[in-house]
Amino acid sequence: MAKRAAKKGPRSVRLSADRLRAGWPGPVATRVRLAQAQDTDAVDALLDEAGDR
Repeated sequence: MAKRAAKKGPRSVRLSADRLRAGWPGPVATRVRLAQAQDTDAVDALLDEAGDR
């Protein structure tokens, strides 16, 4: 019987209501959360820098 190679790559995250409200732990002491209304200026600035407007 052949060994199966472990799948590498990003794992999906289950988005519960609590995670949508509070976010979830990200890499290296960060927190992933959805953008909020007060984040629009920062998002616009990042998109301008990336040239992906």
